[in-house]
Amino acid sequence: MQIGVAETELFTIIPTLHTLLGNLVRRVLESEMKPDHRADEKHLNASTPRDLHRSPDTIRESYPERDNDVTTTRVQGPDCDRVEKVPHTRPVSLSIGSCVTIKGTPTLPFINDPQLQVDFHTETNEESDIAFHFRVYFGHCVIMNSRECGAWKCEVRCNNVPFEDGKSFDVRISVLANEYQVTVNGQQCYSFAHRLPPCSVKMVQVCRDISLTSVCVCN
Repeated sequence: MQIGVAETELFTIIPTLHTLLGNLVRRVLESEMKPDHRADEKHLNASTPRDLHRSPDTIRESYPERDNDVTTTRVQGPDCDRVEKVPHTRPVSLSIGSCVTIKGTPTLPFINDPQLQVDFHTETNEESDIAFHFRVYFGHCVIMNSRECGAWKCEVRCNNVPFEDGKSFDVRISVLANEYQVTVNGQQCYSFAHRLPPCSVKMVQVCRDISLTSVCVCN
């Protein structure tokens, strides 16, 4: 019997098709036997707290009630306020060992005679007596005084003005047993003997020509 050309080609192709079909079946079986990592990952995500995959800022947005516990004007320390406007006033309770730190920058060049004024009031209003009046005439002098029964007393004048034109400053007023001690940028510069008891101070006011960064009170 003679076999045609087409039949010969068919006999040649059949083994090849058989091999391809076997490979396909084997791959399907192997894929079914592999663990489903996607399913495991899905299960892991479902069982893991969602906050572990998120930044602190995102977590804070998810729990708005927590923001109520944080004041936007508050910086490190329970008695430190970030200040956005001048004049700035805040109630205080001072005693020996207390410290008031004021950070800011003059808003005008020294040629325009900017000033910084800090007052320790004995009541929570601007008309009250002032136990310590600290006033800086940038580039010129520093005046310290007190106001008692509505009248200014003898002022103390100092020509040492370690502030720099256009640069930020750090003024720290420490309450000592007999006096207020003032440091500027870490340098002890001024002292003012107590005329009224430090415990009588009820309010601190900061004003004049400055951009105020923060006012911190440490007791």
